Amino acid sequence: MLMELKNLNQYKFIVSSGCSYGLLTNSVFKPFNLINRTVESNKINQTLYNQYNTNWLEISDNVIVLNVSLGSQGSDWQSDSIIYVCNKLLELGVHPNNIYSLVEWSQWNRFSIHPFHNFKLDLNKFNWNRDNLFFYEDINKDNLLIRDRTISNELFNLLKIRSSVPFYNIGKISNRIYITPSVMNVKDFSNINEDYGKLIEFSKKLHDSYPIEKKIKDYLNNIIKTQNYFKSVGIKYNFHFMQSSLSNWFKSNHDSLISHNLVPPYISKSNSFSDYQLNEHFNPKNDINLDIEVVLPETKTEIDMLDMKNIWFYENEKFRRGGIDEWTIDNFKEVGYINLHEHSEEHFGPLDMICDYGAHPNTISYLTLWNKVTTNCDFVKVKADFEDFMLDKFWEDYNYDGFSKNFITISKKEWNRRLKQ
Repeated sequence: MLMELKNLNQYKFIVSSGCSYGLLTNSVFKPFNLINRTVESNKINQTLYNQYNTNWLEISDNVIVLNVSLGSQGSDWQSDSIIYVCNKLLELGVHPNNIYSLVEWSQWNRFSIHPFHNFKLDLNKFNWNRDNLFFYEDINKDNLLIRDRTISNELFNLLKIRSSVPFYNIGKISNRIYITPSVMNVKDFSNINEDYGKLIEFSKKLHDSYPIEKKIKDYLNNIIKTQNYFKSVGIKYNFHFMQSSLSNWFKSNHDSLISHNLVPPYISKSNSFSDYQLNEHFNPKNDINLDIEVVLPETKTEIDMLDMKNIWFYENEKFRRGGIDEWTIDNFKEVGYINLHEHSEEHFGPLDMICDYGAHPNTISYLTLWNKVTTNCDFVKVKADFEDFMLDKFWEDYNYDGFSKNFITISKKEWNRRLKQ
């Protein structure tokens, strides 16, 4: 065992997993790096950082953050990855009281396949050296966060969890590979060789033929398995969802087909800004009769097993059992999904601008969720005045006359101007 990993109980560990929406930890611990992103990913928004000019977190201990969220992955990855990392920490002697876990549950219809042995692939072509996981330490000193990666680098080297270089959203835990066929491109696989192409073609057919009822059952069982693991080892945790996966379910009166409907706020018939308009059918209502256990009564056994007090939902008269998307759509107007980068003003397409389910919310949306979601976390809270500070800057941008003042988001006037182009 490396010397650095012998006294781990002097640290508090925040372990999180999710898909590309699993950004709560990133947005809270490194908010100034994510606002107005540059090619240099570690460059911070110095103006906002200097204006606030103090530690924005209530954090009393040295904290190590291990975020193993991986884009496009589903509940198989989220459950297996968080359990794997937490179990390794316990094996290293970390006390359960020094670990807090957070899981963002992705879309219910994403499930993983693992390469089939009969395809006889050279799995080295996946190239597992990519370090896109979010590991680092925050050393709290004199009310400022001192960045470090000494221990987290050692943990990264020790943990057998990686993602692929050519396919950043394919993960590996120990010897098991996680591929989400519903979001993979056959052409990308075929470019490696014919066998890889055949693998993903077969996987997509398997995904499409997998019954929806079975996908739902597997999804709920992954959540239950993870919940029960945390309870059995004494680790505090919270869950939240990408979207309202446990509500907005429908059964056709005609053929009894099951569907999960999330109506987009905006619609377009083309890729032109001017063709986008508010969706007249976007009129959500909180309706208990659309809960999954009502529409699919066979899921009630699993739903009853969920410890709802440890799950955050966004709810009001419009949304029931909502997640990050519902929160963002309802609270940050047209610009809640805009994430600026250094060339945004010159190069800004429709997909960068229109708020919609799955479009990836602005950093401020995540930042304002931390205290609401992580109710069981004793290690870190966002300071109330910092949340107010960042919200003020967001709405300052929204009401600005030009493109953007603080480069958190664009103004309403700019949004309207580009919509009419």
